[in-house]
Amino acid sequence: GGAEYGIADIATHPWARNIPALLGAPAAEKYKNVMRWVAKLEERPAVKRALAAVDDVRAKTTQFDKAQPDVLDKVFGRGQYAAA
Repeated sequence: GGAEYGIADIATHPWARNIPALLGAPAAEKYKNVMRWVAKLEERPAVKRALAAVDDVRAKTTQFDKAQPDVLDKVFGRGQYAAA
């Protein structure tokens, strides 16, 4: 819990920023200090670049519910793609 940006911040940020999605919108109010910390991290230029890269990849990625069943089988090693 120091003032400097460190590996703990880097590792925890992706999970903490999704608190409302994972635990529901009221959780953002319950964990308002965590959400304030997330907002502070997201002001950092490197974090902004990383989030922009994530958005870029997401825009080029097929949504899970629109993926072809055969492709999902390949990704998850199911059916004919299962390990022997």
